[in-house]
Amino acid sequence: MGDVRALALPGVSVEQIDQALQKEVGRGWDDVDHVTATTTLAAAIKDGGTLAFPIATLIDLVTLPGLPGEMSLGLEEFPGPGLFASSPGAHRSRIRAWQEEASGRRLRTGIQVDDSLRRFVREHANDRVGRALLASRRQYATTVHALVAAGVRPQSLRLDDPAARLAARAWAQAEVDVPSLGAPRDLLWVDLDDLDAQSTPEARGLVARIVSALEKALGRTDRRTIVHHGFYFYNPVQWAFFQALARVPSVEQVFVVHDDGDNPAFSTWRYFFRSEWQMPTPTRVDVGHEATPAARAFRDVLTGAEPGAPDAVRVVECHSPAELVRLWRAETADGQEAPARYAAAAEQVERYAGRLGREGEPAAVGDTPAPSLSQLPIGSFLLALHGCITQDDEGEVTFRLSPEALLDIVASGYLDVVAGIGARPPLVRRALPYFADCRSGDEWVGRASQLVDAVTGRVAPRGARQDADDDVTRIEKAVLNPTRLVPWADLSADDAARVRTTVVSVVQLLAETTAHERVVLGDHLRSVRHRLDQALRRLPQDEARAVDAKLRGLGVLTDEEIDVVGLVDVVAMILGRNLELEGKGEDDPAATKVTKLRGLDALGLSRAEKDLHLANMAEDAFPAAAQPVGWPFTLDDLRASTDDAVEPVTAGLLETRAHTAGLSDLYLFWLALDGVGPEGTLTVSWVSDAGGERRRLSPIVSLLTEPHSTDAVKQVAGGVAVVPGPSPAERVADRERPEPSEPDEEEETLVAAVDSIHASAAAASRACPRRFAIQWAMGPTASFGPSHLQSMLYGNVVGALEVEGAPFLAAQATGKLLWPHLTNGQQTSSYDKRVVKQGGARPQWLLTLKGTKNGSSALDAAYQMAKDGLPADELEVAPPKPNLLPPRAEKAEVCAACPVQSRCLEWRDPRDEK
Repeated sequence: MGDVRALALPGVSVEQIDQALQKEVGRGWDDVDHVTATTTLAAAIKDGGTLAFPIATLIDLVTLPGLPGEMSLGLEEFPGPGLFASSPGAHRSRIRAWQEEASGRRLRTGIQVDDSLRRFVREHANDRVGRALLASRRQYATTVHALVAAGVRPQSLRLDDPAARLAARAWAQAEVDVPSLGAPRDLLWVDLDDLDAQSTPEARGLVARIVSALEKALGRTDRRTIVHHGFYFYNPVQWAFFQALARVPSVEQVFVVHDDGDNPAFSTWRYFFRSEWQMPTPTRVDVGHEATPAARAFRDVLTGAEPGAPDAVRVVECHSPAELVRLWRAETADGQEAPARYAAAAEQVERYAGRLGREGEPAAVGDTPAPSLSQLPIGSFLLALHGCITQDDEGEVTFRLSPEALLDIVASGYLDVVAGIGARPPLVRRALPYFADCRSGDEWVGRASQLVDAVTGRVAPRGARQDADDDVTRIEKAVLNPTRLVPWADLSADDAARVRTTVVSVVQLLAETTAHERVVLGDHLRSVRHRLDQALRRLPQDEARAVDAKLRGLGVLTDEEIDVVGLVDVVAMILGRNLELEGKGEDDPAATKVTKLRGLDALGLSRAEKDLHLANMAEDAFPAAAQPVGWPFTLDDLRASTDDAVEPVTAGLLETRAHTAGLSDLYLFWLALDGVGPEGTLTVSWVSDAGGERRRLSPIVSLLTEPHSTDAVKQVAGGVAVVPGPSPAERVADRERPEPSEPDEEEETLVAAVDSIHASAAAASRACPRRFAIQWAMGPTASFGPSHLQSMLYGNVVGALEVEGAPFLAAQATGKLLWPHLTNGQQTSSYDKRVVKQGGARPQWLLTLKGTKNGSSALDAAYQMAKDGLPADELEVAPPKPNLLPPRAEKAEVCAACPVQSRCLEWRDPRDEK
């Protein structure tokens, strides 16, 4: 067994590690091989000119060549150390290409496991428990892959919970159906006594693969010292790799442990370096370390010494996600260099940046990787299309098309409809309420044909919409045609036909995709690839190569069949929403737009040369919590396994990791405090109000802040004052507001223009001059947008048609054709509550949905002018002041019945003024 030792250092900079190695091992920094816990730590070492690998890559190099059949990935294309010495960039690209090939194979395993689960449930457990397992298949798959990597076999588990028993049976069947699922466990978890004696083919094969992997990645040598960095915790698969390395001749392992033996922030290391797990007890090495004032202050708080308020720390409360983005922009104002940014629950911050950050603005998101394909139009198209596929309780494959999915498909631009025939997204969006209750393909196609009939047979004869009409004609036709107050009816005949063509195209595409219960994955991927190729040409080369490598990894699937309902998971994984299938532990800290907190481990090697910013440090995100075992299994299930079939160290490590997850974050926070350079500042921020939910600062960070109390208490307790995030009012305007010029038309011209407008439309200016401009003069449609106003329109439009002389049955038939998505109860209620009827309000009341013939409010005046056909005051229709838009109504009650409230920036909720 090779020599394994651990060196405990109060500081882990390159210089301090070099000093300790020379003192204790007799070899310096450049004379050893470096293995890290994370990709960011490996990247930091390589940036200094020294070759290093994250442990996940080495485990891949050992296990992937041993996978069965076509799944095996050899080492031929993996670059050697010579390429790193001559061209680090080329070395990095070659590694990325190899890893993407590996990702494709893992993706294939995930697809096959998913398909195996579907077949198992269909054949053996098509009941409530089986359907629940299938509905939670992503969580089940994640757990299974993690337990396989941890050395667990499904047959060894003794389970009481029905869902867990069924999951174990499905897992056992999956290992039969998919040999590559259990192979990583069998390749790495070899009996340690057999490894020591090299007495079995499995033991000899593992050692041979380790030697080959080390020689390929790190170069040949007779004696090798591997130095492990950043393992303040490790998981079972990493432990198994450490133990296997210890059985390789001429390999010496040295673990660098960041611990001075006293600081509470380092306590996480002490849980994982214990002899009971065959891990070395650290030897203290005094290399000297001077912590920063901020780090010393934090240690004083943890140990109960007198607290301080370090000048280098700033704590900022951002009251909303938008304020966090503004804070990022403020950090780079006047050309300042952006700080190094990290975040707890970084995926959440990535959503903030994607939703609120401006494209191409590095101040909003920092140095970010290219967006994943799932965030691009091609991703929206493929995810929406495949997300419609479903399977009923009897196993029949079909699809359910929602209005949102249709809009995503159309807006992506990847729907194969001849230019000029298909509908554009704004047109589809306007028509979608008409399809609100549609789900099946027949329902969608039938409703689309019904829309064409409604527009051509009921709307057009009363005044058709024509693209060639001038504004005066357009307004007059719309005023005199009450049916055009409905958004999906205010279409031309060509527009309605375009909507129908688009709906038919989407339904046909879905019907072709779901024509068979099972599909040949390779054939379907070629269809996906056709559209992906169009998107890849628009992506950065690195992003395009990553997707291409995944597809190459899937290329061996040409003749395999899967359930068609599994296609959505296949596409989601290809597009970047794939699971961590390897079970090797933490993923890449740099995989999100803002680096995950685990990336702070690189600050131990060298302090930052610029400012740091830790975002999202709220109590629900930091410190993080960890679950020992994923659903549907528990830690007790592992402990109850028979005959020690599950390694005791596996259960112990999983339990310890869950217990110490918060201590790991405590250590990372220490690294941030100690990793700021002499001139740098550490900013800690959190969003205190996310979606209306109040969030408090993390208790760990709060240890450094002053308490919410009186000035006398604050003076005694000390601490950093919490400051608010930047207000929009504090920012210098980054663009100028265009000022409209003075009108240069003659007064007679203005009067004539106003007089040409139909009086019933111009009457809206009495209620709100801004409404007339947005609804009648400028908007794409004069119809009513809010859904509650559309429901009111049903009964009143039917009533208006009756007032104009239409028989009741004919008016009702028109209403039912225009509002088929309303239930009979909704239609009856709307008709019973109508205001426009014989002896009631006149049809012009439809233009306001408010107002009386004797009232004195603004809406009353608008209704009265429209009813009586009184001419409008040109000063109300076109105010003389040079404004971009006329002013809003004085009272918010006018806004309640505004048909264009969604397009008006001045709209007010009347409830806010009560």
